[in-house]
Amino acid sequence: MKLFEQRRWRWLAALASGLMLSRAVSLAPIWWLAWIAPAPLLIAAFETSAGEAFLLAFAAGVIQATSIWHLMMVVNGPVAVVIFTILFGLLWALAISLARAIVCASDFWLATLAYPTAWAAVDTLLVVLWPHGTYGSMAISQMNLLPLIQIASIAGSAGIVFLMSIAASMAAVAAHKPRRAHPLLAYGTPAVVLLLGYGYGATRLASPALSLPMRVAIVAIDRNDQTLDAAKQDPIWDRYLSDTDRLAGQGAKLVVFSEAIALLDQQRQSELSRRLSAEARARSIYLVAGLAAKDGALIHNRAWVFGPDGRMLVSYAKHHLAPGLDAQLGTPGTGYSTFDLRGHRIGVAICKDMDFPALPRHYRRLGVEALVVPASDFGEDGWLHSRIAVLRGVEDGFSVIRSGEFGLLTISDPYGRVLMQAPSKSGPGGTLMATLPLARPITTVYSRIGNLLGFASIAAIALWLVTVLLSRSRAELEAANVEAAVSRS
Repeated sequence: MKLFEQRRWRWLAALASGLMLSRAVSLAPIWWLAWIAPAPLLIAAFETSAGEAFLLAFAAGVIQATSIWHLMMVVNGPVAVVIFTILFGLLWALAISLARAIVCASDFWLATLAYPTAWAAVDTLLVVLWPHGTYGSMAISQMNLLPLIQIASIAGSAGIVFLMSIAASMAAVAAHKPRRAHPLLAYGTPAVVLLLGYGYGATRLASPALSLPMRVAIVAIDRNDQTLDAAKQDPIWDRYLSDTDRLAGQGAKLVVFSEAIALLDQQRQSELSRRLSAEARARSIYLVAGLAAKDGALIHNRAWVFGPDGRMLVSYAKHHLAPGLDAQLGTPGTGYSTFDLRGHRIGVAICKDMDFPALPRHYRRLGVEALVVPASDFGEDGWLHSRIAVLRGVEDGFSVIRSGEFGLLTISDPYGRVLMQAPSKSGPGGTLMATLPLARPITTVYSRIGNLLGFASIAAIALWLVTVLLSRSRAELEAANVEAAVSRS
């Protein structure tokens, strides 16, 4: 493309892509903009050297990272801002460089899928190696496009990233080499793949789930005072239980509180346990409460579950601890907890546990039909973090009931439909009640194979690169032989 033969236009393209990405893949994303945002960057990368393509992509990734600078600064400080910014830059540089190496070195019609495959591979590496799991995956930008995200039930977040990258790849390859060999295959194949993925999602959404409606309620009260004293009674429990009385009176059979409501020593734990037990028994409800439990020298971020008879059914310890107070003082758990709710198996997770696909997938193998998730967010990331939890439900085929302090209260079904949503509030707090269709277990491909297709994309990119390198070596050898023959003659 002649326009991008000039360096300034290539850098303007990278700037344009970066600015669009900072809005499209942000804390409040725009799904359709995420489809087209990479196109100018891709076109520019295909028209320049490998080194400059790397720098262009890195710059675009850095610009995208600006959308979360404020959140990272407030939550983790300046060091985290630098790390996140460099990471975003490197992720984009890696994906663009991989796609460029394949597209520019090959006229093979399948090269149109190089960029989507590269991003699927990068997303898989992110999920497996990144200490924040899928927090940062571009897949979350598509959570409002329900038909598309159903592909997660087969391929996880990598499948979403693959499909959303097809349009930009087709446009960039067409601009780079308009007369590509076998155009019908080069552009028809990715178009068919995208249509099949979308069609699968639409079909899945049209399939009714057999269910038994259950009235569930969520309570989350944003604390103005974050000071925690393990030896003092915290009056916030009065407010939570007052809301519980009201919601139970309206027909709620399951009530879920938010995460780490108070820090309690062993004496206060015993007192609270008796109080929550009495509430569950008096109201004949299932009650889920999050607390920070000081057990000797250890602190566990726990979720307690009480049954209608007042018995404690579950004491679950959070596996994945968030940066800050959670990670510094907390001790990660290792067990999995379920309870029976009128013939339905319910699992328990806490907040950041849902950022990692492996934990919910294990619960699915245990046969759960829903996860209750006490959580605590950071205000501006409430939508994003709630949708990560919703995506886990799509991947593994269960409902998610999430109570997010400083975030959103959400109830979603196994297809990612948010049935009810409300913001958390400071006293008297935010509440939400809905009839949840507790679906019978929905078996998904992803719950069986996990990230297998994501790892397949890594293998495909590696094989592709080896093929490109071998072809280049063969061409160089042939050219050297021809030159030698000419010199001898």
